[in-house]
Amino acid sequence: MRFPAAACLAMLVFISACTAPDTGATSTAGQGATTSTSVDPSGLIAPCLVESAGFVDAGAVIIGDGIGDATTLETIRWETHPGCDRVEFGFLTRSGAPASAIGTSVATLTPEAGVIRIQYPETVVSTGPNDVAFDTALISAAYVVWTREGRLATDLHLAGSQNVAFAAATTTSPARSIVDIRPIEGGDTVPMPPTVTDSLVLLTPTSGPATYPIRITGYAKARDGEVVIRYTASGEVIEERRTVAAGDGSSWGEFSIVIDDGPSGATVLYVGTVVADTERGITIDLELA
Repeated sequence: MRFPAAACLAMLVFISACTAPDTGATSTAGQGATTSTSVDPSGLIAPCLVESAGFVDAGAVIIGDGIGDATTLETIRWETHPGCDRVEFGFLTRSGAPASAIGTSVATLTPEAGVIRIQYPETVVSTGPNDVAFDTALISAAYVVWTREGRLATDLHLAGSQNVAFAAATTTSPARSIVDIRPIEGGDTVPMPPTVTDSLVLLTPTSGPATYPIRITGYAKARDGEVVIRYTASGEVIEERRTVAAGDGSSWGEFSIVIDDGPSGATVLYVGTVVADTERGITIDLELA
């Protein structure tokens, strides 16, 4: 899949309709983290959640509380500010009106995967956008994903080569989720963005040295959600497996499979999907110890 480039500084990129200003904000820390937000006199959350906000370099942050009226993720938009990138998510109710509250959500940064996941409450059951390209220094793309637990989430893929921290919050009336991301010194190195086609995103493994067990993870959009995995050494197929991605195939769905053991040395891993009766996928070279 190829995404178009977009303009940069201080430009909002909208997916779906434009939205009203944010008012009100809540944020509660999770797993020992401390994240807070400030609200300026106009009711807007200040860019980068202001310097008093607690940025987290790993782990989860609980944002929002209670049960909201949001059922559909309507918009994903981004903007850049000096010192950080911001991503905002807008929501609708079941009737199609702007939602007033999201409910309890969780934002989690996994540095070794290069992903910030925003896990929505169970009441959010549909989405307008499936994926969005970003033209920022810190974020490469967003993917709206059905998780293996049957929940809807958005994964923000970091642009790679930079270590980051994030702060997150929600607003009410209208409901928004807000994630601010800024570069930091030290910490875990963010991996480069994943290999992508129009029906497959391969997160792990990446080409190069690897050791068992080999965990094959990613997202797929495929008929019946079927993902085909072939493991080849010296031109011979050693193993073929099939798994099913979450969701109904109309949007991205997670998949995961583990190969516990196999040949050493140069091997080739193929991961593919079946689309319109045609199999297509991604091939990577591994050097297994």
